[in-house]
Amino acid sequence: MGDKKAPVFKKKPAIRQEEDGDRLLFECIIEANPTPTISWFRDEKPVAAQGRFKIKCDRKGDDYHCALVIDDVEEEDGGKYKVTATNNLGESSATINLNFDTEEDEEEEGLPVFTGKPVIKQSPDFNSIIFECNLTADPKPTLQWFHNGKPISEGGRYKSLLKATSSGFLATLEIAQVGSADGGEYKVIAKNSVGEGSAAINLNFEG
Repeated sequence: MGDKKAPVFKKKPAIRQEEDGDRLLFECIIEANPTPTISWFRDEKPVAAQGRFKIKCDRKGDDYHCALVIDDVEEEDGGKYKVTATNNLGESSATINLNFDTEEDEEEEGLPVFTGKPVIKQSPDFNSIIFECNLTADPKPTLQWFHNGKPISEGGRYKSLLKATSSGFLATLEIAQVGSADGGEYKVIAKNSVGEGSAAINLNFEG
């Protein structure tokens, strides 16, 4: 037999997925002599090798390749996992966190997203210009347009519309009787219960 040694982690626990994410493995390599006792904990409570949980440990010389396997992973399996290795010369432990971000992902779904930069079009009589931009959002958002950082109040020369399309929504701002004072940066902010998105475009007059 080799030299006697207290347990040491040659490789700290790392998470690996199998079965398209349905199975998780916490894997680590521990060096020890004599053979250590391996224990796993979740949030400081012992994890037993039963049901969906399996504990494996393969010996190669003084190295022990250990794994905690979780089948049919659920969100409730998240938490702080700890593995301890103990023999008569000492003890060593290491921790790893298992986090699930699905709640955050669900929250982000439906966030207003502009799918391209706004474009500028002219009315057929050249008296008006129209800003157009496409966006996706669920639920339907409210719009606020800004000119050089100042909110635009609808009415008078300004007309703002939000139309449903096959791929989301089309936001438009029409400005009548356009003049050089209308030049500058235009920004639109779309808001719904999930969050907000924005897009901007500059209107420049030459000459």
